[in-house]
Amino acid sequence: MENQISKISDERFTDKSFLFTGKMNTLKRDEAEQAVRDRGGRVASSVSAKLDILVVGENAGSKLDKAKKLGSVKIMSEQEFLQFFQ
Repeated sequence: MENQISKISDERFTDKSFLFTGKMNTLKRDEAEQAVRDRGGRVASSVSAKLDILVVGENAGSKLDKAKKLGSVKIMSEQEFLQFFQ
């Protein structure tokens, strides 16, 4: 993942909460979560109105469904998340 996500500080992460769900094909979940923390973001453990971004992999399931129902959570694919770093 180090080659895919730059280590440059990015204010887009400051005070934003992220949650990862589903099977990630490119990323290791713990590395992606640490990359968010390194940039000032938070990693959530569940979907709620306080969640900013849900990153979805394959077979995302109930977390994706709940985020869609809330309507306020930005939903991003694994590839979109990778592009977010560039």
